[in-house]
Amino acid sequence: MHIEFPKWREHNNTFHSKKRTAVISRNTGEWFIFPNLTKTQRTIWKKIKDGLSPIEIIDPVKEGLSKANVYKTIKILKAEGLLDDDYEKKSNEKEDIC
Repeated sequence: MHIEFPKWREHNNTFHSKKRTAVISRNTGEWFIFPNLTKTQRTIWKKIKDGLSPIEIIDPVKEGLSKANVYKTIKILKAEGLLDDDYEKKSNEKEDIC
């Protein structure tokens, strides 16, 4: 289900004015609200959730996984609140350990 409030003039360019996808868990009855992401952005988000660093995600052969697109998507995910602000610091520390 998509949620959108286009007539809210007071909330222009805020969390409430953007189109969202709402999903309900049938088991618990809990609502989850996600931003409207493209297929490539969802792919990058899933890889980040699986624990991959940006350098591991970048693949110049696959369409949409270029260096610029990965970092742009990370910036969007941070703005939407799906990633912590210190995500890149954590991924850099992970690479130093390896």
